[in-house]
Amino acid sequence: MPIHTYECEYCGHFFEELIFRDADEEELVCPRCGATRPQRRMSAPARIQSSDGGTFSGGTCGTGGG
Repeated sequence: MPIHTYECEYCGHFFEELIFRDADEEELVCPRCGATRPQRRMSAPARIQSSDGGTFSGGTCGTGGG
């Protein structure tokens, strides 16, 4: 189940929602101002911090990090 990032066109609030089906997206409202039909935005890729303080982003499973 994908988590999507949205931006409210009225108040500019960014928020994330777990979307199970297309109808869920049609019923979305901004949690801050209650405006309907927020716009889907591109999510930033996740960054993982290692125990030594370094970061890893991208790559594939089994590559051993970055």
